[in-house]
Amino acid sequence: MKNIFKALLLLSLVTLLIFAFSSCVNKEEEKVEAAIPPNQGINSINPYAQGNGENNGNDVVEDDAMGDEYDSIDGEDSISDCNHEYEEKIIIAATCQKEGITKMSCTLCDHYEHVNVAKTEHTEVIDAAVLATCTTPGKTEGKHCSTCNTVLLEQKDIAALGHTVAIDPAIPATCTNFGKTEGKHCSICNAVLLAQAPINTTAHFEVIDPAVAATCTTPGKTEGKHCGVCNTVIMPQATIQAPGHIEVIDSAIPATCTTPGKTEGKHCRTCNTVIISQEDIEATGHTEVTDAAIAATCTTPGKTQGSHCGSCNTVFTPQETIPATGHSTATRAISSLTCRTNGVIETYCFNCEFVKYDNVAQGHYPSTHEYAQIQGLCTGFDHGDYCDECSVYFIAPGTYTISFGDGWYGSANFDFEYTDSSGVKRTGRSITCSQYDLYIDGIAQGRMNRKSLVITITEEYFAEVSSDFYDDAFLPHFEEGTYTLSGTYSFNMSKACDDLDNAPAGIHYMTFKYSDNNDNEYYSSFIQITCNGSKWNLSYSNFTTVLYNYGYDSGYTRSLSGYIIFETPQTVSKEFFEWFTTNASK
Repeated sequence: MKNIFKALLLLSLVTLLIFAFSSCVNKEEEKVEAAIPPNQGINSINPYAQGNGENNGNDVVEDDAMGDEYDSIDGEDSISDCNHEYEEKIIIAATCQKEGITKMSCTLCDHYEHVNVAKTEHTEVIDAAVLATCTTPGKTEGKHCSTCNTVLLEQKDIAALGHTVAIDPAIPATCTNFGKTEGKHCSICNAVLLAQAPINTTAHFEVIDPAVAATCTTPGKTEGKHCGVCNTVIMPQATIQAPGHIEVIDSAIPATCTTPGKTEGKHCRTCNTVIISQEDIEATGHTEVTDAAIAATCTTPGKTQGSHCGSCNTVFTPQETIPATGHSTATRAISSLTCRTNGVIETYCFNCEFVKYDNVAQGHYPSTHEYAQIQGLCTGFDHGDYCDECSVYFIAPGTYTISFGDGWYGSANFDFEYTDSSGVKRTGRSITCSQYDLYIDGIAQGRMNRKSLVITITEEYFAEVSSDFYDDAFLPHFEEGTYTLSGTYSFNMSKACDDLDNAPAGIHYMTFKYSDNNDNEYYSSFIQITCNGSKWNLSYSNFTTVLYNYGYDSGYTRSLSGYIIFETPQTVSKEFFEWFTTNASK
């Protein structure tokens, strides 16, 4: 400690002495500068001085620092005869700001002189450039004199650069690690511009660890939970011991005719592991049995002979069904049917005891009805037939056009439909005409002079009219709707010739193909029926005469005994249609 104190004291004394010496030198320089007149060179100063301090009345400048005197020459200098040998002594050192003075003293005598020394060059020092930062300005490189501090090259200011923003990404918090919000910093100086705030850890993301069922031979696990992010176990799974097999009997299967059987075995009810295997038993094979034939009866079907297996019922020869024969019946009337009395029909079977009785209501039935085939019943009427029992004519259901022409008289009752003068479809029961005055169900329909009315008879079988209405009104004034012939007909020439008295005379135009008795085929465009006295002729377009003499034997005769083909439907008159269809069959 004492040594340190002594060292500090010594250092203080040295510093004080240096300071005192510097002050003396500075004062001496000031005195010399004051003694030298301005703008005078080195020769303006008296170079001579006496060692005793005398200068022959000239001004003397004293050098306080050196103890010497300086003569100021105002007149002529006194010059000695000494060959001077000088030694230099710097009185004022030259600097970069002012000139210096050197004292030239002769070592042989007391002579001396003062010499001015030019200013020195500046001592350049580099002022280093200062880089600008994000927040502080910088400077360019400069220069100054290290002696006098004169600025030789001025430094210029450089503005602060400002921060370069860089994003600090947000870090999501997890269930085990804190997160951070998004922040910002300067990518140059790393200054924090927006601090990242901490984000607390999140809760665990629970994931169910499913329970694993224990099997007979392997343990299971209870349900558990863990974090789906960090896998931390939240609820551990507990082990479930394997329960072992539960035995179930596999029943024996008897062998059949076609399939093998099996012995008894065992397996686990839970996992189906076989504990005792079942062994196969071979199939036994079929035992054939004959299936007897069964005869069919009138009402029940029969079967052919077949065969099957008596053990498993597999069919070897299937029995085919024989349809029931059906009744072989006959029908007879046991109580006659007329248009005024009901009848009874008995139907019986020749092969069995089947019999039935049908009551038949009185009335008129057409020839197409099933009753028309039964003997003993008064039935089998056709359009235009006459009933002797009740004195009526039969008009078949259909559509007819009533032509009034020069007028007619008549009345009848039957069900029909018609369209009135206003276009409304109506039904009627009675129709009466007194020349031109028409009445339907007693209601006048107006004068029908040279007019017509279409009616449709809707009776089930026939419209029954009196002889007077049929002869005087229906035949001349009612014309049934369209009549057409189409297809192939077998024409009976002999029958047609016998019926020529009823043939409609005139030319009937139609297109057809026919064959003669020599099997030659021809096309024709008309059939002409003419009467020459008591002889009727049938003529066709490609024969001068194709005729059959009625009651006479004269001239050339060719019998049309083949067929007639209407390749397209041909429209004909009602009279021709009725005559033709009577003598030809489809």
